Amino acid sequence: MSENSDGPFYPLEEFPYSHTSFLNLISDAIVIVSPDGKIKSYNNLFPSMLGLDFEIPMNMNLTDLLCDCSEDVYVKDIKKWEKGTSTHSEWSWTSRGEECVPTIVSARPFFDNDHKHTSTIVIVTDITLRKKAEEELREKHELYQALVHATPDGVILTDSSLNILMTNKQALSLFGLSEEKEALEIQMTDLVHPQQQELLFTYIEKIENGQPITYQEITLVQPKGNLIPIELSATSISHEKKLTGVVWYLRNLTEKYQAKRNLRESEQKFRSVFEKSPTSIFLLDSLGKITRANSAALDLLGIDSVEELRSYRIFEELDLDNTVISDLRRGNIQHVSHRIRFDRVRDRYFKSNRQGEIWVDVYIAPKTNPNGTDISEYIVHAIDVTEKRKAEESLKASEQLYRNIFAEAGIGIGYANQDRELDGGNSTFLDMLGYTEEELTKLRINDITDPEDMKKEIPILQEILEEKRDSFQIDKKFIRKDGSKFWGRTTISLMDEPGIDQKYLVGIVEDITLRREQKEALRNSEEVFHNIFDTIRYGIVYASLDGFIENANQAYLDMLGYTLEELREKQYQEFTPKRWADFEEEIVNEMIATGIGKRYEKEYIRKDGRVIPIEIHAWVMKDELGNPKRMFGLIRDITEEKREQNEWRELEEKYRIVVNTNPDAIALLNLNSEYLLVNKQLAVLHGFTSPEEMIGLQSTELIVEEDRDRALENRQRLLAEDTIKSIEYQLLRKDGSEFPALVNISLVRDVENNPSGFVAVVRDISHQKMTERKKVQSEHKFKTIFNASPVAMIVAGYDGVVREVNEAFKELFGYSEKEIRELKMHQFFSSPSKYQDVLKVWYKEKHVRDLQIAIKLSSGKEIPAQLNLELGNFEGMRVMIATFRVADR
Repeated sequence: MSENSDGPFYPLEEFPYSHTSFLNLISDAIVIVSPDGKIKSYNNLFPSMLGLDFEIPMNMNLTDLLCDCSEDVYVKDIKKWEKGTSTHSEWSWTSRGEECVPTIVSARPFFDNDHKHTSTIVIVTDITLRKKAEEELREKHELYQALVHATPDGVILTDSSLNILMTNKQALSLFGLSEEKEALEIQMTDLVHPQQQELLFTYIEKIENGQPITYQEITLVQPKGNLIPIELSATSISHEKKLTGVVWYLRNLTEKYQAKRNLRESEQKFRSVFEKSPTSIFLLDSLGKITRANSAALDLLGIDSVEELRSYRIFEELDLDNTVISDLRRGNIQHVSHRIRFDRVRDRYFKSNRQGEIWVDVYIAPKTNPNGTDISEYIVHAIDVTEKRKAEESLKASEQLYRNIFAEAGIGIGYANQDRELDGGNSTFLDMLGYTEEELTKLRINDITDPEDMKKEIPILQEILEEKRDSFQIDKKFIRKDGSKFWGRTTISLMDEPGIDQKYLVGIVEDITLRREQKEALRNSEEVFHNIFDTIRYGIVYASLDGFIENANQAYLDMLGYTLEELREKQYQEFTPKRWADFEEEIVNEMIATGIGKRYEKEYIRKDGRVIPIEIHAWVMKDELGNPKRMFGLIRDITEEKREQNEWRELEEKYRIVVNTNPDAIALLNLNSEYLLVNKQLAVLHGFTSPEEMIGLQSTELIVEEDRDRALENRQRLLAEDTIKSIEYQLLRKDGSEFPALVNISLVRDVENNPSGFVAVVRDISHQKMTERKKVQSEHKFKTIFNASPVAMIVAGYDGVVREVNEAFKELFGYSEKEIRELKMHQFFSSPSKYQDVLKVWYKEKHVRDLQIAIKLSSGKEIPAQLNLELGNFEGMRVMIATFRVADR
């Protein structure tokens, strides 16, 4: 065809072969089609690529060889050929194996001197292996993504400058952010308490020196000002001994701190009641031996230390019969009842070193362990009845809450009120638009926004003003003062100042005009194909047998950075690194001797000195006599391919590090619950010496028998829900011992979205369970002391509302629990005025001691009683604590 004379190939008459022979030199499949889509010619690789062992008939319709999915693409491409436009598309072909073969198709139409479309050359590259490799890499990537997002802890990846590169959902929740792109625009230091930001740079220095960062406690500051305590661990990611990134693990310590506070508060409440109670209290072991006594008890007996009481046996001193003691120990009675106590022990007394003989009533109540099966100790109240006016000591407790709110700052900000009237902006924003601040405040958002973009933006702005969403980001066109436009990436949020009725919209704008222009230029450059050389994506070169360059296409020139004139003065050996010399010389000699082409990889040295990896497919061309004449090569720059391979390997290594260095125990299991992958933390948790010991075991073997049916049910439930969090199981170690654990499981799907297994993250909660038990024990002890007291006690707020009463109070006044809750403090006195008199004394003295008053019972009867009133704390509130003692009770 006459078109060949226009390209950089040699004229056709210089080739010793026919047109078909030349096509067979090309390493890709080639087919030439007529304007009506019929096959005119093809090389040997074309039927081979389709798995055909017979010749394809000439004038056969090209569509007969295409899969149905590619016919629409073919129709679009053939219309472009008619207009003289080259194409570069993906087609799928039918094959003998009845599977479609994916290919890249580059085509250029040819025209005669009368501008009539005569034929189209179609170059077909099989990309089956590349597609398969991409699928495998994508599947592996999705697997590691599932592992990262399955962990209940936050995981983030930063570079050495603390710029955030990747984060999982748990980390976003800790940061108070809703989307990953918000995190990718900031540094990790922006999320840490200002006083701790320098610590992060110290950690980076340690990581660069090979020191791991484990279990460091720092505080995060969320955008809304909330402080989140976390436990921080970090692992380095290096490439060629250079730090390229850091994987950070963030564990939320809020619940841990809250549990500790609850335990301290509960213990403090017990100590407050025990130590500051005006009643003398003794704690006995199960045999009746005194183990502890409060200060009132020591003062009652006139001694300085509980050690002096070690020899006392309360049961023997009180002469209780065996039946009462047995009933107490067996739990048949909760305490020695009021009537029994009064009758049996009122004549017993202790001998006080300070006061001589004193009369006491003793009340005994057993305390069981939390499960209520065994008695662990007895609580004994001893009340001095010799001096009835002795006041009870008050309960004291204190609580404090501390909160700090931190504000956000930004740059490039524009402000507008709720009517979209601009109210100002920083210098960057003013420079972008070309206005002064005075000019800007006379405009509306509509005046600086392209009308089409404004239509999309108005409903979203309204949603922000109505607080239906916190913020949004949009790429839109801005209008400058001079009428020109630029693209801006705008993030808009609501600023609602306390005490100000007006709401303001705050926008942060980034000029992305240049970035968009670069993208557009890149898309346009891909449409430039002028000749058959440019249709083929390989560089093409001709060289003499001694290596001098004779001709090359533009792709080859670009690959090396030389002009054609410069290359014609060089041998290809000059820009080949010396380490490849012997290897390539052996290949060239073999080609010259055998006439068989070779495909191999080596490197080129570009004109600028940079070394690039290439793949070359070379042949030896012969003259009419069959003697070698020159060499021909198709060269492909594989720099990007090598880089992608390295990136995938690095990504795989990063996720492997994430799994193996995660402080949580993690496992990958198949659908039969058999372990496929186990990290060291899980092996240690179950008492195995190495993760390999667990491979092939079924997870149900390490669950106690009582929980196995539930585990199987949860496995079936997972197939429907994809993720199940916070499942509590009792697990087994290798030695058979048990421990409680919290398990999160997530379903893993293959490339076709079918379930293939699941990821399990296991956390030992033994410490948490122990803390909960201690809290229950402390609260149990507090309730026992309060309810066991024989003196009528009431806790009320300053408003007189009843907060708590004991059994003695209900028995004395004759009210039920529900009735008491509906009454106020003054209703227990003979009249409201008497109650006001008591309050006057209390306001003046801050307490009331041994005041003789008349109280009013539920029956309406008034009886004399002795009142003590103290100030105290109860469940975080300032309250009044009152006791009523009646002479004959």
